[in-house]
Amino acid sequence: MECFLQARAQEVAPGGLMALLIPGRPDEKLPSESSLGPLFQPLESCLLDMSNEEIIGKDKMDSFNLPIYSPSPEELRTLISQNGCFSITRLESSAATGKSVQLLTTHECRAGFDNVIGQHFGSEIIELFQRYAKKIGGPALGLDDRVGIGLFVLLKRNSI
Repeated sequence: MECFLQARAQEVAPGGLMALLIPGRPDEKLPSESSLGPLFQPLESCLLDMSNEEIIGKDKMDSFNLPIYSPSPEELRTLISQNGCFSITRLESSAATGKSVQLLTTHECRAGFDNVIGQHFGSEIIELFQRYAKKIGGPALGLDDRVGIGLFVLLKRNSI
């Protein structure tokens, strides 16, 4: 987060605003008690299928890591404060509503992870997102209280 904020500080003029939507978890939950894992289960399933079919190597599958961390609102406040380049204008959290969790669309999944996945697996991964599209065509996931929350933060660039 520090590197991200430093890079954005170079791009945003003093007094300028930056809005972020990021996955998070409630303040009272430990990282081990709150997970976005269920949202990525279809993607993992597709990768495992491709590994079992020997389209991608088991060694590549075993060494793959999707680096996702979901901070609590308090952790996010601390990180932003320690960075010093921005001040928080607004911070809101929202939990999933209803009885199901919406999976990432194929376009969202590809936009967010194509680069990381492609760098690790190479050209063998071409059909991954076609498989993902078929896999998510089923019923929505049942809501699990371990699934994280969404954080909206509006930051104002501090004066230099």
